[in-house]
Amino acid sequence: METLSANEVHQTTARVRLDHLSLKDVVGKAVAEHLGIRYGRQGQSINVTFEEETAGSPPYRIGTRCIVEVKQDLMSVAAEAEEG
Repeated sequence: METLSANEVHQTTARVRLDHLSLKDVVGKAVAEHLGIRYGRQGQSINVTFEEETAGSPPYRIGTRCIVEVKQDLMSVAAEAEEG
């Protein structure tokens, strides 16, 4: 995590700022959990890409989109299943 600051006055507020590498890790873990696969297994690669999302004509920026590509070597997955 990049920075963490917290204040406590009748309520607790925490603000965490994640750099792009931490954010990629968080998104990769969430996608792996959603797909029902274990994050970081051998023969697996998770590529996370962030890009600007636009709409309208002329296009204007409305936010950031995240594209996640998961590749698994099925031979590694089968071998790991036989071992475990």
